[in-house]
Amino acid sequence: MKRREFFKNLAEISGVAVVAPILFTVVQSQAEESRRKKAASGGSDMVSPDDPVAKAVKYTEASKVAGKDCANFVLFVKADAKGGKEVGTCALFPKKLVVAKGYCNSWAKKA
Repeated sequence: MKRREFFKNLAEISGVAVVAPILFTVVQSQAEESRRKKAASGGSDMVSPDDPVAKAVKYTEASKVAGKDCANFVLFVKADAKGGKEVGTCALFPKKLVVAKGYCNSWAKKA
């Protein structure tokens, strides 16, 4: 391999290494925005405390422990307000909305 080809290849690889993380961040933020819009548009129903999964994780619509609620749960993504309450999506309940002030025993703090 000639020296000129080596530096040309190195420049191409370096360009990919710089652009790839930026593209990943853009795609990830677009996906999150899409989830927020879908949830806010009413495309999702609220999780019922009687839902089998909700019962399994002991989901309630009001946290009994200060600072431990869905709003600061690692799997929670804020959507909008519905029925006067702040709501969002949670990976534990696909295609459903949870109340931001809710709580379940799977709670883990956002990083």
